[in-house]
Amino acid sequence: MFTKKFLLALLERAVKTWAQAAAGVLLASEVVGVMQTNWLGVLSAATMAAITSILLNIGVGAVTDGGPSFGNVEELAPEWNQPPEPPDPGVDPVDTEPPRG
Repeated sequence: MFTKKFLLALLERAVKTWAQAAAGVLLASEVVGVMQTNWLGVLSAATMAAITSILLNIGVGAVTDGGPSFGNVEELAPEWNQPPEPPDPGVDPVDTEPPRG
């Protein structure tokens, strides 16, 4: 489950969740100025949201096929360091054009 693909998807989701939670807290607060903002509260709420996202996605990965998506609708990209698949022995790679007739 803890493949490089899974961890990258998990990190992406956690960063997005953190940013969305921080933006939500900032927009929901009645403070207008940067100096009056309770930055510790903003960081605390955003970090808790990111931790919740990480734990949720680890739980999802444990009950699904290893991906961080409940519905298995997200396809993780193949590993970058994987060798290419060998060609099908029944297909001539040079003659790929269909026969004319």
